[in-house]
Amino acid sequence: MSAINDGEPAFPVPVGEREFWDREENGSPNGMSLRDYFATVALQGILAQPLESDAAFSPKLCAGLAYGYADAMLVARKEGA
Repeated sequence: MSAINDGEPAFPVPVGEREFWDREENGSPNGMSLRDYFATVALQGILAQPLESDAAFSPKLCAGLAYGYADAMLVARKEGA
């Protein structure tokens, strides 16, 4: 199984400000991964669609779709699409 390409940090803390960063309060100074950010945005679109039956779209399925879109976005970004 290959490693997941997470892209770069989506909201990194500037290098000069890292010494003031509180890891316990704020987590990683690199922020969330670009893959997670893309998945978050894709999930908003997926959930915004009116569905006749929400039962067909379980949270697990929606999360899988969102990360599928995120992975495709990272590939397109790498290829310069």
